[in-house]
Amino acid sequence: MIDEAMETDEGPPPLGSLPSVVALFGAAATAGGVFCPIVSAPNLGAVNYFSSGHGEAVVLLGLSLAVAVCVILGAYGVLAVVACLEFGVLGFGLARLIRTRDAMAEDAAADGAGRVAAAVVEAVQIEWGWAVMLAGVAAALSATVVSARPARQQMAAALLLTAGMICLGLGAGIAIGTGAGFRLPR
Repeated sequence: MIDEAMETDEGPPPLGSLPSVVALFGAAATAGGVFCPIVSAPNLGAVNYFSSGHGEAVVLLGLSLAVAVCVILGAYGVLAVVACLEFGVLGFGLARLIRTRDAMAEDAAADGAGRVAAAVVEAVQIEWGWAVMLAGVAAALSATVVSARPARQQMAAALLLTAGMICLGLGAGIAIGTGAGFRLPR
């Protein structure tokens, strides 16, 4: 059923509309992703973002809460800024992780530790928690764009935008994670 407020653009989408549901899903996915495995290493196992209880994980949890508050208040302009901040924090954390892994590989090579140390560093894997958080941020960002569209176009726009952002982010993460021809600057 198409809400008249959505069709006539008389304010923000009401709670329960597609943009609000997509944004709330995004907030929940981002917050939940903080507790999913983000990296695994031999003899260490899987580690989640919140393992230490401070830093970027707490900021992401706070921003996820801010996304939910923006949806409840109907502040989709502020939601766009908050979702962009989430994306920045997520990108910073992933880049820092990859930079640390690259530095470990360089240190192992410089110390002459040989193939064993290089194999241990190469065994450090980026895990699926990043994809969950990226999907949440993509959903929150797409909700801001979708909220400005007529109700009959919202479903297609939400699906296309979310899928596109997830694919773009995963592609970049895979390229960076596999060291596809470059290293991050220190």
